[in-house]
Amino acid sequence: MIDVNPIVKALLEKTGLAVTQGTVFDFSTVPVISFRQVNNTEGFHSDNAEDSQECKFAVDIWSNSPVQITNIGIKVNEIMQEDGWERTYDYDVPRQTPEEVFHKAMRFMKDVEW
Repeated sequence: MIDVNPIVKALLEKTGLAVTQGTVFDFSTVPVISFRQVNNTEGFHSDNAEDSQECKFAVDIWSNSPVQITNIGIKVNEIMQEDGWERTYDYDVPRQTPEEVFHKAMRFMKDVEW
């Protein structure tokens, strides 16, 4: 098993935006991308050893602009797919009040081999 968090963080930093791991951050600094590992299970197993792991990550984008959040989502998707990640979910989370920031929730998965 390997720690995939630094790999995903480095990929998301290619957007040029602030990237934070976890779910707690300062909403006064947007746009920002947050990410967290959702699942990490054994992928392929041979000769009594784990050869890969199936990783699933949640990527959330936060912005004050619906146009900006869409453009960031397109860029995140391009970066992740170039590295072999598959987008499994993409959702514009409805705002409860006009004061809330815009939120796009994305999910990606990949069988990471080493």
